[in-house]
Amino acid sequence: MQQDDCDVVVLPEDHVPGPSRYMKLWFSDGNVVLRTKEHMMLVHRSLLSVHSRVLRDMFTMPQPPGEELRNGHPVIDMPDESNHLIHMLTSIYNPYLRAHLYDFDFLVALLRISTKYEVTDLRQTAVDRLQLGLPTTLQAFDDPTHAKAREEAMDNAIQLVNLVRETNCPELLPCAFYYCTQLPTTTVLEGDGVHSLSWPDVAACLKGRELLFDAQRNDTHRFMFAANGEAWCSHCDYEVEVYGPHPSPPVNLASTQTSRPICLSYVPTDELWDSLGGCDLCIAEHKSLLKYGREGVWKKLPSMFGLGTWEELVKTQYALLDEPYYEKNTWHRRA
Repeated sequence: MQQDDCDVVVLPEDHVPGPSRYMKLWFSDGNVVLRTKEHMMLVHRSLLSVHSRVLRDMFTMPQPPGEELRNGHPVIDMPDESNHLIHMLTSIYNPYLRAHLYDFDFLVALLRISTKYEVTDLRQTAVDRLQLGLPTTLQAFDDPTHAKAREEAMDNAIQLVNLVRETNCPELLPCAFYYCTQLPTTTVLEGDGVHSLSWPDVAACLKGRELLFDAQRNDTHRFMFAANGEAWCSHCDYEVEVYGPHPSPPVNLASTQTSRPICLSYVPTDELWDSLGGCDLCIAEHKSLLKYGREGVWKKLPSMFGLGTWEELVKTQYALLDEPYYEKNTWHRRA
């Protein structure tokens, strides 16, 4: 039997497939194609122009003669990572999705690209979600509802310091720096294997750590550093004289907890307070000192890292809405 001849196309070893259509963002009534290295999206100029001044300016720029068309629509090459652009466009087209953004990597990408393209509503959504892990109030820091978000932020502390620096979210910096003080000194100095702090931020972190240690010893957790058997108040003096010495505080409290500052993150349980010894009056006094000491540390937290005050950080962050950072940093605009 004679076989039909067929043509076989042999691709070179260095062949790289061209970008493919991303069908979830390929709208039949779209009028502009955005192309990355991996994907093409057929989207709507008018909708994107409403959300992004940068894209609006890009769409209004005259195209060169003989521009490339795809299905009769102009093609704009985008310098962004494909998944980042897809995250942004998907969130614009699907408001329900943006209300349920909790994936950390998604939020990081969304904050970065929404800042770049000045999509202010998406940027604020990303900031609000990240703020669950980087709270700006002590009440939010203590809220058990978002403990998982805080744990995730602490696991990515160095990355978050760099991210909020890059995207101009100074209100999130104090808590990110506090998380960095919980890291081993070698990690602060050398990075976590993927991300590393700038030297000015390393210096700010180490300086802040020392100030937190001082606050811990003098303001919030003085009870942890009292000498064994030391009476805490005049009433305890009487009780010691009549009933004998109080039980000593657990030996490991001061020795194991002080390699990293705990003045905000460590609040003893009622059982632990009882184990420390002392009368009801002095226990109540130390609980009060801890409460007001933590509030004072939180108020001073930005200044401990050389960031000013909370009020100044908020003012700086929201002033950016009136004078966007990227007006002064125009690397993203076409020549």
